[in-house]
Amino acid sequence: MLKIDGVLWHITMSLDGFVADKNDTLDCFAGYEGPNPLASEIMANIGAILSGRRTYDINKQPEGGEAYGGEVSVPEFVVTNRPAPVGHRSGLRFLPGNDLPGAVQTAKAAADGRLVVIIGPGLAGSMLEAGLIDQVAIHIVPVLLGSGTRLFDRDTELRKLETVHVSESGPVINLLLRPRPN
Repeated sequence: MLKIDGVLWHITMSLDGFVADKNDTLDCFAGYEGPNPLASEIMANIGAILSGRRTYDINKQPEGGEAYGGEVSVPEFVVTNRPAPVGHRSGLRFLPGNDLPGAVQTAKAAADGRLVVIIGPGLAGSMLEAGLIDQVAIHIVPVLLGSGTRLFDRDTELRKLETVHVSESGPVINLLLRPRPN
């Protein structure tokens, strides 16, 4: 089911399509972290993480945190057109934002045959549009936020996805999807 050597967009979303609340936090998803076989399988197979600069900036704030709560220790890359900040966390590499295929290639080399996981909606949306994502894993949490950061907040052409897996983990619905050729 899970393609463990591919590029995966992994994200949690509210029922009304938001991936963060209006304060750019994930506090709205607290209490839904219970056992989840799909999430566990993904975390066990991560070889590298790609995020965008906005996700990096949010996570470096005092109330932010490391990807996966620091539970996954793999190479991490930030794709950005801005210079790397002084004093960033060691082991974090910054890659040019104008070369998305190059960023994926670099992350795949570091992942050594394991999953490259993209976190954050901005970079993932650009990667999806560029045809660089093999799979999308969405955990839908039964909350309505009404505002915040949307899963996909841009004008784009129609993109069809194939449902590979649907499951429930307590109140959370898991979807594993694959982009279909247009």
